[in-house]
Amino acid sequence: MSHSLRQSIRRQRRGINAAEQLKAATATAKRAVHLLGPLHRKTLAAYWPSDGELSPLPILSFGLKIGARCTLPVIRQDKTLSFCPITATTQFVANRFGIAEPAAGPHAGVPLQAHDAIFLPLVAFDPQGHRLGMGGGYYDRSLAALLKGPRPWLIGLGHDFQSTQLEPKSWDVPLDAILTPTQTIALHATLKTSL
Repeated sequence: MSHSLRQSIRRQRRGINAAEQLKAATATAKRAVHLLGPLHRKTLAAYWPSDGELSPLPILSFGLKIGARCTLPVIRQDKTLSFCPITATTQFVANRFGIAEPAAGPHAGVPLQAHDAIFLPLVAFDPQGHRLGMGGGYYDRSLAALLKGPRPWLIGLGHDFQSTQLEPKSWDVPLDAILTPTQTIALHATLKTSL
């Protein structure tokens, strides 16, 4: 089921033209700014979009503009992610999947617990905060350390058509919020009260 669902949604995602992608990313970024603005979030992680993913780059651009520390993932040898700081002058290299990542390498990473919010890519999501990724497990392995104790907000970004009903797995780390171009789905109590 999850394989065919992934293929179907990924195909639909890749079919969105550049102008519509930009419009969706801009609308979602406005929701993110509204969500994070009053709470003075200082360290934000996101991802470099690929395969038709909704782009978080306008969110990172805003973060850098207001002086937030922003990070992007770098793939480690153990198939986990290290989140490395970026600036307006950061140099990028393509990883094994052809996705841009900071050239600094995984050893320059900021600990996950030091982040205030992490914006996550997803293939599909449901209203309960479950997320279906690309299937490689990079985020699941990386976020496993956050299952106990305080953690940053985990905010999934996606297009509205990516909403479906999912069966969560035991290793899944639930999202605290989901943002789409038309919706802010807040699942964490603190986020709900900020809306």
